[in-house]
Amino acid sequence: DESTDSVILSLKNQDAIVSVDRGSERVRWIIGEPSDWGDLSEKVLAPVNLSRWPYHDHNPRLTKENTIVYFDNETWGARQPNLSIRPEHNFSRAVECRVNEKQETVEEVWSSYWYDRDSAWHAPDMSDAHRLPATGNMLVRWAHCLSPQSGQTYDSCELGKTFFTSLPNPSRLREYCSKKMTSYSNYICMTRTMFCNGVCTEGL
Repeated sequence: DESTDSVILSLKNQDAIVSVDRGSERVRWIIGEPSDWGDLSEKVLAPVNLSRWPYHDHNPRLTKENTIVYFDNETWGARQPNLSIRPEHNFSRAVECRVNEKQETVEEVWSSYWYDRDSAWHAPDMSDAHRLPATGNMLVRWAHCLSPQSGQTYDSCELGKTFFTSLPNPSRLREYCSKKMTSYSNYICMTRTMFCNGVCTEGL
């Protein structure tokens, strides 16, 4: 963020997005569940219309409107020792939020889940969201979409459950129109080999 000479980081394993001052290397603010931050607790922003805290989030980007766009994987959906959400009951989303440092708040101004409530996908790893500069549209990629099969787990060591990567999990790409902020009617469904030009045409 050139306006504040700071760096915005995604701390996946800490389930948080953090702004750090480049000069002093001190934390400016934190977007994340407010538990267990110790001396940094006062840096956690208060939520405004934020439907869920980010979990295992990826790639926060600052837009020209001074908002932050990121992909909220929602993996686990909780921080220990709280019980996690089972993968087949969870969902991921793209989020756009606005930070007000003076008021120490973070406001959710857009989410893909607003439009995909009945068809939301869950991608526990990787994934990304971009505000396209030419159109203002939002381009969202779910890297590995989980099967709705029950009995899945995020923990490969959990006995009696199926590790989520053991099942087919295609990638999906969806573009949202900025004028009406409603989902385009068509989208691309890509296979796990999408970077090797392996593309299926389901859903087109």
